[in-house]
Amino acid sequence: MLTNKEIAEVYRMGLVIGLFDPKEVVSWADAVIAQEADPEYAIIELSMATDANEGKLATLLLDVSGDASPEKSRHVLLGLLGRRLTTDPGAAAQVASQVKAIEQGEGVSLGLGADLASALAKHDGLAGEWLAR
Repeated sequence: MLTNKEIAEVYRMGLVIGLFDPKEVVSWADAVIAQEADPEYAIIELSMATDANEGKLATLLLDVSGDASPEKSRHVLLGLLGRRLTTDPGAAAQVASQVKAIEQGEGVSLGLGADLASALAKHDGLAGEWLAR
């Protein structure tokens, strides 16, 4: 199960690469508030940021408390991108661009190789965890 901080990190990186839109982040924050008896202030701020752009929301997402592995967050995103590529092969160029943006933004080389679909499929389990939350 993903923690709020891990979810926040996936949303933060996903906003930066264009995988998510601001409304999805606000909806998630609203759901957390509805589920938790005492939600943290950072989640409340996200919920109220209905007019914020991607950059502002990405900054607010950094304030969500807890521990998160940057690697796990990247792997969730890679799994989600893999699912997108599977359902829409025409999105290959955009998915490749988003993977490159993850590498550049996080300062890592993911070494996914030429067969992007197969490399991304390795992360499908975490995508399933994300979608099941």
